[in-house]
Amino acid sequence: DEASKGETITRCLNAMENCRVNKNTLFFLSFLGQRAGWVPPPAGVDRKKAAVTCPWVLQSPFTQYSVTGLEISHALNTGLLGTSMKQSTANACIGQFMIRDRSWMESE
Repeated sequence: DEASKGETITRCLNAMENCRVNKNTLFFLSFLGQRAGWVPPPAGVDRKKAAVTCPWVLQSPFTQYSVTGLEISHALNTGLLGTSMKQSTANACIGQFMIRDRSWMESE
């Protein structure tokens, strides 16, 4: 599986690039709960493999991000950083964030 091969970040960011409406617009949906997600080691194999095509994952503050955080950063910052996986500069992100209210879980 991807985690044992150190390919989780690369696979996730590549999947996001497949969500481009066109080369300049990324379509992104984020469903968030109370967990931050898995945080790969700062200098781990996963980050080093992803950095081959997306070098910003090794830059501060991204080394402290979970995979979910990296996906959100990629969606929001690709145009600002000019470093997408395919090296195209995005100028738009069509996105929606849905955040679960913790009280909903507590009422069940």
